Amino acid sequence: MNGFLPRSSMLVVWTCLVVSCLTPVAFAQDVKPGALFVCPMHADVRADVAGRCPRCGMKLVLAGALSHDRYALEIRTEPKAPRAGQAARLYLQVRDVDKKTVVQDFAEVHERIFHLFVVSEDLAEFEHIHPALGKNGTLEVDLTLPRAGRYQLYADFVPADGTPQLLARTVYTSGHIDDPASNRPRLEPDTGPKHAGGSLVELQLPPGAGLIAGESQAFRLHFRDGTSGVPLTDLEPYLGAPAHLLVVSGDLVDAAHSHPAVQFSSVNGPDVVFEAVFPRPGIYRMWVQFQRQGRVELAAFTVAASVAPSGP
Repeated sequence: MNGFLPRSSMLVVWTCLVVSCLTPVAFAQDVKPGALFVCPMHADVRADVAGRCPRCGMKLVLAGALSHDRYALEIRTEPKAPRAGQAARLYLQVRDVDKKTVVQDFAEVHERIFHLFVVSEDLAEFEHIHPALGKNGTLEVDLTLPRAGRYQLYADFVPADGTPQLLARTVYTSGHIDDPASNRPRLEPDTGPKHAGGSLVELQLPPGAGLIAGESQAFRLHFRDGTSGVPLTDLEPYLGAPAHLLVVSGDLVDAAHSHPAVQFSSVNGPDVVFEAVFPRPGIYRMWVQFQRQGRVELAAFTVAASVAPSGP
């Protein structure tokens, strides 16, 4: 694969939603005549029958409750204020604001019904875990916060009769005093190759001005063997995809969970292409998870999105 996609071919809408591939569970509802299906990733892709997006391969979902204010995420921990380095129990419930009920049925998305990302305030710590569904719609998982401080939780899920969601909540460790001004991370771009296990991951950004805020972007990850430098062709599916990507803004406000653009990516490597829109100028941290030789590896990059250049 040489070069990058033209921006005109990428109509990605940044809505802080999961970019998901739905299983047939999501279609276990009656489809009325005249129903409309849309792609969770590409809002301009629409069809009158169920199927897959021709651009990203994601299954189309019913265009029903498209309001992203319909669902609310409630969390509690035991103990109430977790201690750094000690396991705590995390309980989550998703409420349907319109129906005033707790959601108890979720579509399986990339082999799980619920994806939870945990990011520390300074964006140094990252974890991707999967709560289990228990009684009365309560999801539970053990969580260990490695250091004292504030952590942002990003919950990625699809209610069985709803649309993809990515909702954020905050957890504090015991004794932490919140001071956003002093605790805000001082991030600098870091786009150099990263060693992850026995692999080397290279981030290839668009040429020229690089990432432009507010515009559809394509960027490529190139995987090599960490010792020989030979391009990898033995990547294994991780949760149903060649790789997973979480992007979070430096102030933790904007986030997106993305999966590869399948028509431009290699299933087993060495090249995996992602598409995204960075909503505002600023610094963003990107975490890439992939699997090789039975091990899930993690590589992190820090990128800058700038204002589009003016004039010809």
